[in-house]
Amino acid sequence: WRIAHLAEAAGATLAPHFLAELHVSLVAASPIGAWVESTPWLSAILADPPGVRDGELLVPDAPGHGLRLVPDADKWRIA
Repeated sequence: WRIAHLAEAAGATLAPHFLAELHVSLVAASPIGAWVESTPWLSAILADPPGVRDGELLVPDAPGHGLRLVPDADKWRIA
């Protein structure tokens, strides 16, 4: 959120890199949110990844970031 405010003060837009499912809420809440990078292969670790409609990622309505990991998400861990 702090980065979003700094970007706004500088006249920049906000476009977070990596894991769109996590950043969609930040972009939706920021007046300078432009887009989120799509990394659909990361959805494999999410129990209920956000939906997509007409090319737009839907903002989850669950508390916090709204994401839950699948029970066996640890199998994707590196090191």
